[in-house]
Amino acid sequence: VASSGQDRWFRSRVLGLELRSQRQPRGTVLVLRDPRTGEETDGALEEAERRRRIAERDARAAKQRANAAQQQASAAEERARAAEQAAIAAQQQASAAEERASSAEQETSAAQQQASAADERVRALEEQLRALTADTAPPERDR
Repeated sequence: VASSGQDRWFRSRVLGLELRSQRQPRGTVLVLRDPRTGEETDGALEEAERRRRIAERDARAAKQRANAAQQQASAAEERARAAEQAAIAAQQQASAAEERASSAEQETSAAQQQASAADERVRALEEQLRALTADTAPPERDR
C-alpha cells in the first residue's frame, strides 16, 4: 500500500499498476495508475481502448506517410540519376560532334591544299605550253 495525500494506492506486482477506488456520481469505480507514466484510468476500458485505437491509427498513418515520403525520395533519386546519365550522354554526343567538326575542318583544309596544288600544277603546265608554243613557229597553211 502506498499513500499520496488522502489517496491510498494498492500495488499489483502482477499487473504492474497501482489501484484505488474512487467515488463518482455513477458509483464507485476502480482507478488504475501506471507508476512509470503517472497516467490514470478510471476503469472506463472503452475510453482507454478508443485512445489505444486512435494511437494505433495515428501510428499507421505516420508510417504510411513515412513510406510515401521514402518512395518519393527514391523516385527523386532515380530521376536525378537518369538526368545525370542524360547529361553524360549529351556531353559525349557534343564531344563526338566536336571531333567530327574538327575532322571535317581537317578534310576541308586538306582538300583546299590539294586544290591549290592542282591550280599551281595547272598554271605551271599552262606556262610550259605557252613556252613550247612560243618557241615553235606556227605551221603554214595551204592557200
